[in-house]
Amino acid sequence: MATQKENAIGTSPSDALDRAFTLVHELTPQVVDHCDWSEIPTDMGNALLEYLATAHPLGDFLQAVVVGELHWAAARADLDNFDALGYFGRWILQSWPTDAYGSRKKLETWKGLAHAKAVREKLDWPAHLRANARRISGPEVVPPQPIADAADLPYQKRTDELAKGDVVVVDDERYTVDRVEQTDEAWVVERTNVANVRDIEVEKVTAGHWWHVLE
Repeated sequence: MATQKENAIGTSPSDALDRAFTLVHELTPQVVDHCDWSEIPTDMGNALLEYLATAHPLGDFLQAVVVGELHWAAARADLDNFDALGYFGRWILQSWPTDAYGSRKKLETWKGLAHAKAVREKLDWPAHLRANARRISGPEVVPPQPIADAADLPYQKRTDELAKGDVVVVDDERYTVDRVEQTDEAWVVERTNVANVRDIEVEKVTAGHWWHVLE
């Protein structure tokens, strides 16, 4: 049986397609892992991966699939693609960011995962994948970590032991520590929500305040 990458890329991979597959799998492995590659025609899978990665233009059939125009997709499909319509729909609904499909406007405004990574864009994933979707965060991609109830976590560090880059749990949310600074009044801790990079909090605490820190 062919591997996922062999199936997705086919027998004559282009450099662009190889980069698209690598990028999609690196940032959002669930997009690849949730696809039944044995049921989706290779050339269609290739085109959709390139669309996800770089917003590469799609043909009329795949535009109709991505937009959700079932009647137009069925009318434009050949026999193999017609038989695979259900697999296309299931793959998209179960594992794609909702920013990339569902309307003509989304099709026209989608700029690709590469762009989302470059501008640190927060994408909207299906509910069952939000905890596992990898965060688009500039030059690096932060792998997901399970969120444990704070009550079940040991207090591992005091404020004066915190360091930039530590991941702390506050109210069952993960935060990356961006700055720890001692002032005359208190210690200042600036942190960014791992799941929502727009959520930045600054807190003044004592040196002896204990934090739940993920290893």
